[in-house]
Amino acid sequence: MVEINELPVGDAFNHGIQDDSTEPVEGSFWWWCWWLSVIFVGWVMARFLVASISRYFGWDLDYEMKKLSHTDKVEPYHNGVKYAVSYWSDMGKRPYQEDRHQELRGKGGGANIGSDCSLYGVFDGHGGYRASQYCKERLLQYINADENFPNNIESAIKSGFYKIDAEFSANAKLKLLSDGSTALVACINNRRLYIGNAGDCRAILIKKPAETDKPQLTGNHYHDTQLKYDYNDIDVLTSDHKPNRPDEEQRIKKLGGRVVHWGRWRVQGVLAVSRAIGDVNLQPYVTCDPEICSRNLEDNDVIIVIASDGVWDALSNEHVARCVMQAVYTKPWIQVARELCDEAKIMGSTDNITAQIIDLTGQFCPIDDKVITANISKTTNSVIHAENDNVNSKKSS
Repeated sequence: MVEINELPVGDAFNHGIQDDSTEPVEGSFWWWCWWLSVIFVGWVMARFLVASISRYFGWDLDYEMKKLSHTDKVEPYHNGVKYAVSYWSDMGKRPYQEDRHQELRGKGGGANIGSDCSLYGVFDGHGGYRASQYCKERLLQYINADENFPNNIESAIKSGFYKIDAEFSANAKLKLLSDGSTALVACINNRRLYIGNAGDCRAILIKKPAETDKPQLTGNHYHDTQLKYDYNDIDVLTSDHKPNRPDEEQRIKKLGGRVVHWGRWRVQGVLAVSRAIGDVNLQPYVTCDPEICSRNLEDNDVIIVIASDGVWDALSNEHVARCVMQAVYTKPWIQVARELCDEAKIMGSTDNITAQIIDLTGQFCPIDDKVITANISKTTNSVIHAENDNVNSKKSS
């Protein structure tokens, strides 16, 4: 009889006898695949958990800012401004919102502060929302708090731009941020208008046409309706700071920088504007120094339009004036800026779109109505406004 030597179970593999176990051998290819899969799944679940908790408690600022797809509430006399403003900010076709705007009632001592002192600003961010948000929260306040305000408003505007740029740039360097923002500020005091601009936001002044300049009606209803809103008497208050503007290109090259055409003209082949707040990686070629202009407001000055380049890239100055005046006479005041932004989207704008429409006459949004507030629904895109009928009747009368 043949004797069969029984081997310990643990030595079976060493003697060439395979067991039924399918566990990978430690250090083998499949062993590494197993553990890398476990680590990957754990990492994904941890990120999901952290993101969920952050969004629930409002700690995820990027997520909170992305929810600002467009304006939720329009207050014509926001922060107590004297001249009613219709504003709207829309994300457009971008997956994020980097535009901001702000309004502020001017305050200060001395005889030079007017009862109509009001400040308005539009800020178009790039590379992130942080610079434009920083401007929204501080720039108008810095201008209003400057020692030269309101005696020397031009100096106060320049000082405010430099102060906010220095502060944000210092924080950006510490946190390794590359955010920047164009900025356009308008201040009205004692019926004098001051404009400070750094970047490619733009402001225009729409004037009431003289009786001799009114177009002759043709009898065609559609054509005559369009002529009614044709306000061709426009003053452009700012000049866009593009890198290929001759004086800007000369300034950049004198500092040792380059203006490169990469789809469009760009500073160092990167940024399509030559003046902005922040952009620490492109300083000193990109400067915050604002161009400032001032003028007295006249009786035939009707409306100021301030908007980000999301509007001006798609619409001409004349198109904007016609769209605004048509909305002024056919829509409630709170919807005028939105009509302009929607028109820019229809005409192909792919950028964030922000606009402020300022009523210089008081006839489109009478001060007698005090503060007219409208809640605008995101889902239905309808305006809930209890006094719409009153506003429309006043306009028709």
